[in-house]
Amino acid sequence: MVASVAVGLVLLVAGAAKLRQAGWPATAAAFGAPRWLAVVIPWAEVTVGALLVSGAGLPWTALAAAALLASFTAAVAVRLRLGQAVPCGCFGETSPRPVGVATLVRNLVLLGACTGAVLTGTRPGGPASVALGAAGAAAFLVATRARAGTR
Repeated sequence: MVASVAVGLVLLVAGAAKLRQAGWPATAAAFGAPRWLAVVIPWAEVTVGALLVSGAGLPWTALAAAALLASFTAAVAVRLRLGQAVPCGCFGETSPRPVGVATLVRNLVLLGACTGAVLTGTRPGGPASVALGAAGAAAFLVATRARAGTR
């Protein structure tokens, strides 16, 4: 359960940060994502993240998270292979630096955690876990905005 909650929190924060960033579609376009996909990605992250944190639908939600992370990892690997220094944007405006090997490693660790959750098929954590995940994402966004000097 810990692995799915951890991955769920990361996805919640990443999706919420992208939703708050006006420049997210341009960042997604730099990766070669079509405009419609740039709109879908943050909502998919928030939805799958909330489901993972709550434990709803496990192990299927962990499998959905693994598919998301595998596609992100593939996109990063392609950009690295091509030598393209595109901005990460993984966590909205808090991650403007170009993708690198660290991005790839982080995604692989998260993908491994998803794989563990798929294989173990853990039980749900309930509504309190979803509330905790949402509160964590909100705290991250508030801290990020304060650090950037905006509200």
